[in-house]
Amino acid sequence: MARRRLPRMRRFSLSCVVGALALWTGASFAQSADPPKTAAPSKTAAPSKTDQAKKDKKSAPPKKLNCSKGFLSLRTPPPECAKLRKLEYALLPAVFSTKETSFGGAVYGELSYFTDKNPKTGVSRTGLGLTYTVRNQFIARAPVVVTFDENNFIIDGTIDFRIYPNRYYGLGNDADWDYQQYREDVLSFNFEFRRRLFGDIYLGLLWDLRNVFAVKENQAFDTHGDELSKGSAGILVRENPSGSQPYFDQGFGVQAVFDSRDSFAYPLSGGYHRLSMRYFNPAFGATHNFTLVTLDARQYISLAKNQVLAVQLLAENRNGRPPFSMMSELGGPTLLRGYFKGRYRDNNSVLLQTEYRFPIYKRLSGVAFGSVGQVYGPSGAFAFDKFRWTVGGGGRFRFGAHTYMRIDVGGNHETVALIFNGGQAF
Repeated sequence: MARRRLPRMRRFSLSCVVGALALWTGASFAQSADPPKTAAPSKTAAPSKTDQAKKDKKSAPPKKLNCSKGFLSLRTPPPECAKLRKLEYALLPAVFSTKETSFGGAVYGELSYFTDKNPKTGVSRTGLGLTYTVRNQFIARAPVVVTFDENNFIIDGTIDFRIYPNRYYGLGNDADWDYQQYREDVLSFNFEFRRRLFGDIYLGLLWDLRNVFAVKENQAFDTHGDELSKGSAGILVRENPSGSQPYFDQGFGVQAVFDSRDSFAYPLSGGYHRLSMRYFNPAFGATHNFTLVTLDARQYISLAKNQVLAVQLLAENRNGRPPFSMMSELGGPTLLRGYFKGRYRDNNSVLLQTEYRFPIYKRLSGVAFGSVGQVYGPSGAFAFDKFRWTVGGGGRFRFGAHTYMRIDVGGNHETVALIFNGGQAF
């Protein structure tokens, strides 16, 4: 039997229905499948500049970390240096002036580093300073501070070599104004080894070594500052104190320290109190036989934001016969500012000084200070009516986090001094 053919119109309608069904089925299958991972090209947004910068930063090679503090220590290393416990270094040239040196120049380099990865262990520092003055004084000084185990162990010391023309005014609190110049060539080591007992209390050992290669007498001057004739003996020759000849001294000691300062360079609160005893004896190879007991008590009282009242009481007592250059000395850039360092010297001394520190502008700050003190011993007993005093003021400029230059003017009715030096007085 022949097939019955559908009319043309019906064949066309059936084809449309079958095609539409196929399209609908295909669309449904596509919607049921997993969506594509990327949007359609027409709907894709261009990456933002921030996203592109992050992508470039991730793909870029890591930059070398620069932990230098700069030539004048004005640069602040990135925080990654401290977090990663990286080595930091600084180089600082300086010009200074004191009553003892007149004008001089110095260059100081310092390495700051960490002995372990523990964030509670403080920074250690090793430095080297070279100094030369217009009075032909040369000093090479290397300070060392090394901390271990969350600051439970600390080594703090100085190696010092100097060729140092100086003045000798005689012994005692009533020494007159005549003096004699002399030169002393010295190599010294002074080290402390401290261990934390608990909290802020440390116990430690002390080691001092002093080798004087030469003591050379030079010109002598009278009380008016006029040079004596060549045939006249100066006060150093006349008194001939212990230590007028080359000598070697070595001593050992013990100490107890309470240190609650919030900063070593510029404390705003807390205190530093140290009681120590040193013993020099021929059994250690020393030329001289004496003991030295020292009390150094400092307190920092916060008055307002960045305003501090600093107070120091310093007392020294010696038994025996120490060399004159290892006696208590008043004067200089830190003790009884305004007098020449060593203007008054004897076996014992007591000094009290206060300093008001206040901010001025950014890195610049100011101070006002006053001090009283006296020396006593074989040349004269202690007396309350024999205190020497000075007052003054000055400014501080901070180069780095721990580096200060200071200018002080101090004195009284009989002397005055301009001090241009580094660091705080105490």
